[in-house]
Amino acid sequence: MGAAAVTVVLNAGAPLLSTLVPQAGPGYGSFATVAGMFALLYLVGQELVYAAEVAAVRYARLWPRALDVNRPTAADARALALLAREQERIPAARVEFHLETGGSPPAPGGSPPANVGPG
Repeated sequence: MGAAAVTVVLNAGAPLLSTLVPQAGPGYGSFATVAGMFALLYLVGQELVYAAEVAAVRYARLWPRALDVNRPTAADARALALLAREQERIPAARVEFHLETGGSPPAPGGSPPANVGPG
């Protein structure tokens, strides 16, 4: 997917750049060339980042995610388990993850839910 997007951007951008640079005139032609090349490189970089994100989500099967946090999907459980594993910074640290799908609140006296997201 990423290779196809890069191919489309380069095949469409190069002819567009070669037609727009002569219109810039002699004074701004070199600046237009550099600005156009940076724009093409930016678009290629964005396409590669999006392709890497899609590949990571597909590899770890992290889709579809739930819109309602009270009804998590299997992909939500996998994502939270991966996050818990990522938080183990040293070999002696163990992070446990339990997902209750019953919808009932935890029993009184239990530990409060951990904040998973930023903030």
